[in-house]
Amino acid sequence: MAKQGRDSLTHGQVRRQVDQIMDRWSSYPGFAALFDELLDANGASTNGFAQSLNDHGRSAWTEGRVRQYRIGERQPPYLFIEDLLATNLLHLDPQRIRPEQGDQPSGDQRVALFAAAGMIEVTPASVREWNREVLAGHRRFVEAHPDAPRPRWGDIMEKLLSFHLQGGRRSLGEIANEIKRFAPSDVKLTGPRILHVTHNDRPANHKERAALYHYVHLDPDQIAELERGIASDSIPLGHPIRSTAFTKALNDVIDHMAAQGVNMYQFTKVAKTLSVPGGSAVRPSDLSSWRLGRTELTLQKLRSFIATVHHLNQGRLADPVTPEQLSAMVASAGFQPSQLTATTHDVVAGIDGKTRISSLLQSLREAVDVSMALEDICALGAQRGYNVPATALLKVWERPDNTYPTGRQVRGLLEWYNQLITENSYQPLSPDEVSRVVEVAERDYERWQRKSHAEKVAERNPAHRRRPPSPSFDAPERSR
Repeated sequence: MAKQGRDSLTHGQVRRQVDQIMDRWSSYPGFAALFDELLDANGASTNGFAQSLNDHGRSAWTEGRVRQYRIGERQPPYLFIEDLLATNLLHLDPQRIRPEQGDQPSGDQRVALFAAAGMIEVTPASVREWNREVLAGHRRFVEAHPDAPRPRWGDIMEKLLSFHLQGGRRSLGEIANEIKRFAPSDVKLTGPRILHVTHNDRPANHKERAALYHYVHLDPDQIAELERGIASDSIPLGHPIRSTAFTKALNDVIDHMAAQGVNMYQFTKVAKTLSVPGGSAVRPSDLSSWRLGRTELTLQKLRSFIATVHHLNQGRLADPVTPEQLSAMVASAGFQPSQLTATTHDVVAGIDGKTRISSLLQSLREAVDVSMALEDICALGAQRGYNVPATALLKVWERPDNTYPTGRQVRGLLEWYNQLITENSYQPLSPDEVSRVVEVAERDYERWQRKSHAEKVAERNPAHRRRPPSPSFDAPERSR
C-alpha cells in the first residue's frame, strides 16, 4: 500500500504527521482534501488503500469509488467513515478514535472525521442530544415567529429522522423494516408511507406516530409534548395549505369565475373540449393540487388554463377575467407571457451569446409545436427509430452545468423534433435554424471540455463541504 519513498518513515513518524493533519481538520475545504492529505501521510495509493480496506472493512470499496471520495467527486457515505475508523488504516490515534462507551464520549479524531464528511456519528448520547435540540429548536422558532406558518408534525419528524439517514446510513425502507420488528402488526409503515407522512402529504395516525417516536428514541416527556401540540393544533398534522403569490393569483381567478356560476368541475369540462396548441387539458385534480400548493403548474397546463379562461370570457362570463388577473397568474407561476405561444422558431430567434444549451433544449421541447413531456418524447422517439437520448440523459442535458451534449447528439435530437413539428402541422426548423442550435451545443461542450477535472467537479458540486444536519427550524423548510 505504501508509495515509494515512504517506506523509510517509522510508524511513529506517520502517526505524528496524521495527528498534525487531524489537529487542523477544520481548515480543509472538505472531506476530500483531508482524506487526500491523510493518504499522502500514510504513503498510500488509492488502489492500494482500496484493496486494504476491502480486506479489513465490512463493505466492498472499489478503487474508482475511493478515488471519487479522494478527489471530491462524491461525498463519502456514513459506512465509509465507519470502515475508516474500524480498520484504522489511516493510522489515527487509537485513543482519539475510541467509540462512545457509557459516560465516556467519543474520541476527538473520531468526531472530527465524521464532521469533515458533514455528518455526526449516531450514538445513544448523540441521538438524545439531537432529539433535545430539535424540540428546543421548534419551541424557539414558534416563540420567535408567532405569525409565521408553524412547523408541522411531519417537519418535526423529518428532522428527527434525518439524523438517522445521514450519508445513506439508513434508507426509509430499512427504517420501515426495523419498525416492523417491534410495532404492532396493524402498523403498516413502509418507506413510501414514511415519506408521505414526513412530507405532510398524509397525516400519520396515532399508532404510526407511536412507532416513529419509538424508532427515534423520544422519551415519554418529549412524546407527550408533541401529542399535546397535536391535540391543541399548535403542531398541525397533514398537508399545509400553502399561500404563495401563485395560489393567491390562481384563487383570485377561480373565485372570480365561481361567483358567476362556473365551478372547477365545469371549468375542466370546458377545458377538455378545447384543442390548445402545446396544451394539456386541466383536470379537477390539477386545480385542487395547485390551490393547495401541492404541485407546480406546467407550461402545458398553463396554456390550457389560459385558453379555457379566454373561451369562457367570450360567452359564459358576464364579468370577464381581466388581462391583469391572468398576467399576475402567469408571472407568479414563473413563466413569461411569450412562452404561451412561442414556437421553436421563436426560441431559435432568441438565441444570443449568453444562451446555454440546457435552457435552450428545454425551451425547444416545451414550444407549442413540440410540447411533449420529457419521458414521452424519449420513449416515442426511440420507438420510431430516431437517435434520441434516454430519458435520464435528456433530463441532465436540460439541467444547467451538469452533462453537455455534443453537437452531433443535438442534431439527432432535432431531427426527431422536426418530425414532431411536421406532424403537429407546423413548419419544421430550417437547416440554418438547426445549425444555430448545434452551435450553442458545440460552444458549451467545448467550454466544458476545456475545464480541468477539478473545475468540473467544482461546477457540478459548488458546495465543497457537506454540512452536518442542523436541528434549527430557522433555515427554509421544504414542507412549510
